[in-house]
Amino acid sequence: MKHWLSYLGYVALLPTLPWVMAQGRRVRRDTPRLAASGGDCDGSALGDGSATLNLLHLGESTVAGVGVDDIQQGLTAQLACHLQRLKPNTWRQIRWRTIAENGTTAAQLLAKLPKPMSADVLIVTLGVNDTTGFTRRSNWEAHLQAMVERVDCQHVVVTQVPPMQHFPALPKPLNWWLGLRAWQLDQSLQTLAQQHDWLHQPFVMALQPQWMASDGYHPNANGYDLWANAIAECLLAHGKPTTTDRAADAAP
Repeated sequence: MKHWLSYLGYVALLPTLPWVMAQGRRVRRDTPRLAASGGDCDGSALGDGSATLNLLHLGESTVAGVGVDDIQQGLTAQLACHLQRLKPNTWRQIRWRTIAENGTTAAQLLAKLPKPMSADVLIVTLGVNDTTGFTRRSNWEAHLQAMVERVDCQHVVVTQVPPMQHFPALPKPLNWWLGLRAWQLDQSLQTLAQQHDWLHQPFVMALQPQWMASDGYHPNANGYDLWANAIAECLLAHGKPTTTDRAADAAP
């Protein structure tokens, strides 16, 4: 019920719509366009254990490494390093692969995914572009479910749609509109996670200037480090991932 009641928020915000449209055009014009450090990339983090863990990370600009100069400073590479640090003597190597694109929606990313794919852990980080594009919730849910079904994996982690009302680059009241939509899409994401036994990882990084890149829209290296650590801790707190040596297409 609260999902439907949330649409009343747009009624309250309706008088601000002309202002918001002007703000949106100005933000698109004035926000610096940062390049991705790498889109479809792979790598590994070495450890002292005996097992191999394969991570596959699907997503948008934050997975493509926008905001940092080197993909090794990005979210997925730092996640692998934090898993090795938090659970030493477990994995000989954690092999990771990203399939990501700056500005992509769930539908656009789904269309470019190869098949079949496999991994020990699948991580999905999407939602910002579906928020700004006001993707229908039914389509958002269908695209996410189809994406996960494309991958043979043991564990699925979906990261929270970021609370866009806190993005430094977004002025009021534009951030109110986008924050409300981001919340609605994340409610759908949480419902899917409950239905399919996915792990929903809350967004715990403070969206403050010291953790953000120069565009005020993406994390910097320190921000990605905080976010990666939170995902690693969330995984391990839920007893995941288990150790395996299975071969995976997610491996480089």
